[in-house]
Parts: sequence; C-alpha cells; structure tokens
Amino acid sequence: EAVATALDQTFAPAEVIVEDFAAKRKLNLPRRIVAYHDRASAAAEQYRKIRDGLMAGNPKRDPQALVFTSARGGEGKTTTVLNLGLSLVELRANRVLLVDGCLHESRRDGRGLSQMLKLPAARGLAELLASPAAGPGAERDSQPFIQATPWHHLYVLPAGAPTTSAAAIEMLSASGGTVLRGILRQLRASFSWILIDAPAITPLPDAGLLGVAADGMILTAAMHHTPAARLQAATRKLRSLNLPVKGVVLTRA
Repeated sequence: EAVATALDQTFAPAEVIVEDFAAKRKLNLPRRIVAYHDRASAAAEQYRKIRDGLMAGNPKRDPQALVFTSARGGEGKTTTVLNLGLSLVELRANRVLLVDGCLHESRRDGRGLSQMLKLPAARGLAELLASPAAGPGAERDSQPFIQATPWHHLYVLPAGAPTTSAAAIEMLSASGGTVLRGILRQLRASFSWILIDAPAITPLPDAGLLGVAADGMILTAAMHHTPAARLQAATRKLRSLNLPVKGVVLTRA
C-alpha cells in the first residue's frame, strides 16, 4: 500500500510516513471501501477523480470543510466520506479530518464512521459543542476529541455520546451557529480537508445547520435507487438555504 507522492515538493516536504498496516487489517473494512481494498479498481479511480476535481476547484489550497448529505438515509454518505478521505491522504500534502456529524440516537445505525473504523467509545463532536470556552472570545479546544487512524494524516472526530434530535439541533445552532463556526475555524487551522458525514437533508435540519458553517455541500445518491424527484427536492432545499452544492456523488449503496 504505497502512498502516492505526486505532489510538488514545495507543498510536500520530505518526511517519513508511518502507517500501521496490522491495525488496518484488523478493521476488516467492508469491501465497498475500494480506496483500501482495491486501489487499482475503476471505482477507486472515480474517487480520485472526485478528489482531483475538488483540489482543482481550490487553487489557493485553502482549508475546506465539506458536508456530505443525501435525500434520505442509506445512500452511501459514510462510504463516500471514507473513500474520499483515503483518496485525499494518498497525496502527502493533505491532512484530513473525517467528522461524524450524526449526533442523535435515531441516526445511529451501526454503520457510522466510528463503528466502521472500530473506534472506542469516546467524547466527540457532541461534547465539543457542549464544552465551555476557555474565556470570552476564546475558541474551544478540539484536539482532545480527535482520534488518529492507522492511515498517515487521516483523523476522525467521532459523534460522541448519542443525544436526542432536539438536543442535537440546539447544539448545532448554539449562539446562532457561532459555536460550530468557531470549531470549524479552529479545525481548518490544523487540517486541509474536513469531510463531515451528516444525516439526510430531510426531515431534520442537522445537515443544513452544519452546511451553514462549512464551505460546501455534496449530495450522495444511490444509483438506480434514489428517486429523481427526491434528489431534486433535496437540491432545492439546499439552495433555498443558500447552501452551495458542490456536486452529486452516485453510489452503489
């Protein structure tokens, strides 16, 4: 599993890459994580094309926070986030954070980022949002909530303790969204890409609340499964909230 180094050395200083291959194997990731299981496949290449498109659309290399949502559950958001994250860290200059943005109990289906990566139960986004700032105007310290993965430069901010839908909405919208925006602003200082796995855009507002603080939204849709009308409705809803839709990823969920 050699790491690709196709970047100008101006942006990728020489360093020793340490990866835990044994820990990767123990994860027993689903076969649909093609960026791990079958890196030479056509499907893995499609994720690289998405990666390259996102990077080409960001010529100044500004840190980007992107929210992944869908018209309904089970459309492959988590699979897309993990495959894209693995594709991004193939390039040494990218430092990537995957965020589990599914905070409430009704969205914990056992297939989230934390479960897929077999992360131990730990504090995460829910606790970070609820934690007090160090002082007036100070930002919350996100570092204690971030977990490493066996991949070089790939990290995860888990969802944390599950909560009710009402509590999740309250945390995400706290102080008019300034708490969430402050957290993402701090995370952008440490990561070049922040990929947020959010719930479906309806019926709950979580994805929209996350999107307001992010740099763009990406919709996932299951091929031959997602009704066109639902996808169009989801797109209209995002645009009605003035949330920039960067694109749609078709999956085989």
